[in-house]
Amino acid sequence: MADFNYNFSGKYANALTEEGEHFIRKVCKGTETKMISGNNGRMPYTDPPINKTWTANMKRPTNNPLGFSMITTGEEYAEALIYWFNKYAEEFSIDANVVAAQAYCESHLKAWIYVKYINNSSWQSTASGISQFLMGTAYEIMIKNSKGAFTQDEINRITVGLTAPYDVNSYSVGGNTEHPSKINQIAWNNRPILHQNLIDNTDLVIKAQCAYLNSIAKRCDSLTSSTLFGYSRGPDYVKDSYPKTVADCTYRTQSNPKYVQEGLNYVLRIFGVLGDKDNLLGGKSGLGKDYKPLGLFFGYNNTKVGPKNLKLYDPFNPFNTTLG
Repeated sequence: MADFNYNFSGKYANALTEEGEHFIRKVCKGTETKMISGNNGRMPYTDPPINKTWTANMKRPTNNPLGFSMITTGEEYAEALIYWFNKYAEEFSIDANVVAAQAYCESHLKAWIYVKYINNSSWQSTASGISQFLMGTAYEIMIKNSKGAFTQDEINRITVGLTAPYDVNSYSVGGNTEHPSKINQIAWNNRPILHQNLIDNTDLVIKAQCAYLNSIAKRCDSLTSSTLFGYSRGPDYVKDSYPKTVADCTYRTQSNPKYVQEGLNYVLRIFGVLGDKDNLLGGKSGLGKDYKPLGLFFGYNNTKVGPKNLKLYDPFNPFNTTLG
């Protein structure tokens, strides 16, 4: 295992806890490829429709002087994730545990995943990869490089094979139709190519996730609760306290009360992954008792002092937690 174990615990201030590393290793365990390769049915916004098994062709750091080698097992993938979460969390002054817990809630840490096509639904999605980035989000953060986080070489890894990659319209798939309109044809053509590029470069997706969290955190003095709510519902709602953040979103989206509740559940689910070892939140919050593997968590609890004290149970108080 030594050739792919890049464990930075204890080295970085924002590093994964031992419990967090254990969580990742258990979820990705063994020699299976289910975290790297899979099929979630028809992919939305592809013409002709694509329904196939996708494989994330990821490279991992290695001591081999010849360069990189491919990740082929869940065990190797887990060690790569630990490396990437720690590396980019430190780069952007974000708690790696929050980033990893969020990624688990987005994708269960599956690199290849995408939101499948829903028959007869008026809503489809372009969400891709471990962080479930929409095409527009990937364009804004990674290709347009709005946070200034990416080198040109990194941008090239995401744009390879895309048509008109620096045109925002190349990522707008349009309405929920079975076939693209003429104006959206390029975006539909780009959809499967961008998905493959994102899953092949899971490291850069995690980097983008950290960069985006960092930019939102600056709006609220790094309050984890407000930052995560803003990541889910939109940065413009973020205020300097969680109640103010939720209140602003509630006021501005009165015609869609489910929108606010989805954001609240999003934050609660991530906090549960961080600190709810026994899945106590699942039965009381509507998250479901199986919202995460029982007994696995990231080591946050009421006995710790400092930013890793989430006070999940008595009472659940996310207002003063920080990302760094």
